[in-house]
Amino acid sequence: MQASSLTLEAITLHRVHRHTGAYEQTHRAYSLPSSVLPSQVANPALFTASMFDFSTIPNLRCVAFYYPHTTSTAGAFMEHCTVALANFHSFISGNSSAARIRNIQVRLRAGFPLFDREEWLSILDFLGTTVIWTAIDQSLDMPRRSATRGSPFHLDVVLEIESRRSTGELYTAAPVWTSLVRTQMPFALAKGTVECRIIRV
Repeated sequence: MQASSLTLEAITLHRVHRHTGAYEQTHRAYSLPSSVLPSQVANPALFTASMFDFSTIPNLRCVAFYYPHTTSTAGAFMEHCTVALANFHSFISGNSSAARIRNIQVRLRAGFPLFDREEWLSILDFLGTTVIWTAIDQSLDMPRRSATRGSPFHLDVVLEIESRRSTGELYTAAPVWTSLVRTQMPFALAKGTVECRIIRV
């Protein structure tokens, strides 16, 4: 099968250095079945949302925004999440072509955490109640108002954590987190689904 007959259906956005040439690499990857797109999404001062025109990728079904962070304190990780979610919000606010993406994933990863139970609960409470979700909901909804009616939409927020916490504890925490986020995202729920997951890596 020739590469030109393949289609790009998924992109993962990572942080890289400015000289990488993310936009040019994106165009070179358009004919592939899947791709990891290097991008300084975590620093919009280097790469702006307008540099990515998703409307030129007609078969694109999923874009993942990946924000890893190595930390040993809950406070540092929450600060990282604040910046990551703010930058994600800035990206989708400045890119109307994001309206056509049916599946958006936001991945927050904590490397080498040493969180005790109190810190762990504070992180989940923060991630569930931070008002940035309301702003994200509005930014996702505005361009979709003129998009194709009935087009499915799914927002998947994933917390990847290196932890000794039991699988059962993570499993029971995820629905609570999902419920808190959903209360702030009525527009997304009206047009699709919102899910929060916790994965031990």
